[in-house]
Amino acid sequence: MSDNEHALLTTVLSNGHGAMFLYVLNYLTGYEAWTMDELKGYGSSKENGYTTLAHGHPEIECPGVEVTTGPLGQGIANAVGLAIASNNLAAQYNQTGYDIVSSTIYCMTGDGCLGVIIGVRC
Repeated sequence: MSDNEHALLTTVLSNGHGAMFLYVLNYLTGYEAWTMDELKGYGSSKENGYTTLAHGHPEIECPGVEVTTGPLGQGIANAVGLAIASNNLAAQYNQTGYDIVSSTIYCMTGDGCLGVIIGVRC
């Protein structure tokens, strides 16, 4: 499965320290760039020119990472914004029998994200 075929399923990881969950999810759902060797690179020392996609926090340059989140709770706001945008596009372009826009957005969050004001307001 190519990386472009995953556009209908979006997972936003608000708690960036749980990055390995997102990386394994990308691997299990068939992202070509996410191999077992990439997963093994998570947390490994980056010596002698060794590189990996599996950073401690997800980076936007990596396949399957929709947004790079910063402070706690920012991912919740990103997920809400993506869901609103998807619904607006669907309302504008979908017609009976022609679901052009059809997506699912998940947000993985933790207690720290829910404890800050941005998470509560979303």
